[in-house]
Amino acid sequence: SGLGNGQFEAVWPKQSGFSFPGDAKSLTFIDWNADAKPDVLISRNNDPLLAFENQPNDGAKSITLILEGSQRNPQAIGTRIVAILNDQSSLTQEIYAGASYLSQSSPRIHINIPMDKMLKEIQIHWSDSTQSKHAISTNGDSFIRLKKPKKR
Repeated sequence: SGLGNGQFEAVWPKQSGFSFPGDAKSLTFIDWNADAKPDVLISRNNDPLLAFENQPNDGAKSITLILEGSQRNPQAIGTRIVAILNDQSSLTQEIYAGASYLSQSSPRIHINIPMDKMLKEIQIHWSDSTQSKHAISTNGDSFIRLKKPKKR
């Protein structure tokens, strides 16, 4: 259960509202409807896929980052992204290979911005230790493509 400050309180699966019958094998995040909000797919043994469309109702915004890595690492696997908000708090995500049993989440990074905050800057720590900073001016629900700078 979200506490509203970036922290969560543990709850039993049935209390969470996210408990389903069957033998679940994987959970992946993907934006299948291209609205810049991450949606969820769950696969189960011998059962149909479960698909959940993200429909936030609290005014929160989402930014989707599409990173263009190097020729040897085009999906920028191992890159760490830090989103700096207007109150100097930060949100950190990483692009990784592998997610769940026989599945892979999208290499696109979804940053959910609380409704009372604004995104100020994106700091990228590329997998080869190159770093870049990007001032961002958007109200959210948008796609931003960023390219890895050439290593000097």
